[in-house]
Amino acid sequence: MDEVLELTDIINIILAVLSFLLAAISIVTVVITIKQNNRMLEANERPYVVAYLIYEEYSTNIYFCVRNFGHASAKIENFNMLPDIKIKDKNCSDILKNTVIAPGQQLHFIIPFPEKDKILKEAKYVYAVKLAYVDCTTRKHYEEEYEINLGYITEVLSSRSTGSNRSEIENSLRNIEKAIAFIKNQTF
Repeated sequence: MDEVLELTDIINIILAVLSFLLAAISIVTVVITIKQNNRMLEANERPYVVAYLIYEEYSTNIYFCVRNFGHASAKIENFNMLPDIKIKDKNCSDILKNTVIAPGQQLHFIIPFPEKDKILKEAKYVYAVKLAYVDCTTRKHYEEEYEINLGYITEVLSSRSTGSNRSEIENSLRNIEKAIAFIKNQTF
């Protein structure tokens, strides 16, 4: 028996195949969307720990800072900075190892004058930073590698108040006056 498919049968088969393909495409799209949402949620809820330096304009201090910009606590497992900066005769890596830092928390360390002078005299303005930490909630490990460029510090130090019609002594006294006013207004 030769049976020829009628036109309506062929149309029904084509529609069934197309329905199956559309359902498969929809399922793939939903899976991809769910994976992207999970990645976005993870990126939003993870810790972001960063080390950087702050130079206060009217203070003579440079601060080494570590801050968690993320939304979860982090435990610093390893910190390396080359060349390393010493704070109270300890390397930064020794001070920070196994430190837990909460979301939004910032750690400040004053770089002592001998170390600050060494930084400026040796002109070692680029520091390679490698930071490894773990999310205290999910136990997921993160590693960051970047450079801190301190070249701007010499610009800030040399760009203090220099009125063109003032002598060098007058400019220095004006800078000292601003520094004293800054220190006087600090709240502790």
